[in-house]
Amino acid sequence: MKLSALFLYFIASQANALPVKIENLIMPDYSQLVEAVMPAVVNIVAFNSNQSSKNLNRNIGSGFIINQNGQLVTSYHIVEKCDNIKVITFEDKEYEAELIAFDKITDLALLSIKTNDVFTYVEISSEFKMGQGILIIGSPFGLGSTLSTGIISAKSRFIGENNQEFIQTDALINEGNSGGPWFNSLGKVIGITTRIVESKTGLKNIGIGLAIPGNVAINIIEKLKKYGKVIRPWIGISYVAVDKEVAKSIGLEFSYGALIQNVLPDSPAEKAGIKEGDVLLKIGDNKITNNVIISDITAKMPIEEAIEIEMIRSNKKIKSFLILGNQESKKTFFNDSLFGIEISGVPREIKHKFKLSSDFKGIFVTKITNHFISETNKLRPGDIVTQINDIKINNVLDFKNAMQLYKNSKHKLAIFYLYNKNGTSQKVSIRLK
Repeated sequence: MKLSALFLYFIASQANALPVKIENLIMPDYSQLVEAVMPAVVNIVAFNSNQSSKNLNRNIGSGFIINQNGQLVTSYHIVEKCDNIKVITFEDKEYEAELIAFDKITDLALLSIKTNDVFTYVEISSEFKMGQGILIIGSPFGLGSTLSTGIISAKSRFIGENNQEFIQTDALINEGNSGGPWFNSLGKVIGITTRIVESKTGLKNIGIGLAIPGNVAINIIEKLKKYGKVIRPWIGISYVAVDKEVAKSIGLEFSYGALIQNVLPDSPAEKAGIKEGDVLLKIGDNKITNNVIISDITAKMPIEEAIEIEMIRSNKKIKSFLILGNQESKKTFFNDSLFGIEISGVPREIKHKFKLSSDFKGIFVTKITNHFISETNKLRPGDIVTQINDIKINNVLDFKNAMQLYKNSKHKLAIFYLYNKNGTSQKVSIRLK
């Protein structure tokens, strides 16, 4: 075919071509939601004016306004040690802001914009569920007012040395998103971006972003407003949840409550008359079930006010009054220790790290002060003990009973069944001295 003929064929083909037509296809449309909430979302630039212009480091993040007077919430690490904080709104208006209060543990900060202007604001909601769609707004790498969408892919992720609770998403999050809101379809904030999880090789954007959940944020922000800091109540006990096995071992006909294992001297618990071996059933109106953490119950309760508690002692139900203390005033922590092995229940972040089920049974070795045991290098901090000889170790009480048994034996040789930090199971023999 000659070139001119080929050209004419192409023209004819184009003449017969039809435009693409698709009917009744509905694509997700967030425009109405974005239009409503965007005026309440801000970009934040913070730095320390004492730095030289050469070494000036600017922290870039996001935040959102929570009342008409211009108070806003962001991540504390953005404004930490910064005396110059700039807030830029969606309309490109720039304001100065000051740090009012902060909480390092949750990495939340409360700021106030220095102006008499009235602002559009958003509310925080404590209601969310897995699979729920979300809209995230932030300032990744300083590119302000950037949107990303996804779902809540997990909740109740407990990570870090403070065992902090997070919710997780698959939505795209980058540096600069910290402090930014996660919106539900009603325009309420259900999470506050705080970090992303990197791969072991340092790769970012692997589809795991974390946020402070709305229910936690509400409690923290209320305390920051009221006290200027977060006052965390404490009781001064260690305990294990009463499941069916624990209930059977102590002769209870029900499987709920908290079996008290230790009571700190001069603690609120001791002053309330709580003793080792008691089963705590209720704090105020809150029943202690297997999936309830006592610190979550007390987190919203006032300190230095009497709260009625209910417990079982020697098969008799008794009541008393507990006055919660301030966590800052507690003098010491306790560890269970026998033969120089200090242990605790298996922390939730360890279960998540090793992909263990939430009901995984065992105890966690926190420290070894017995030089004879540490020198053998058979048992190490970070190991999880699941069985000693023929005794299954489901909790701290089981460990104590097993160790006490072999303390009284002649040979003092124990076979420990371990799950170690390398993710492998093994059996080791340890002679106790």
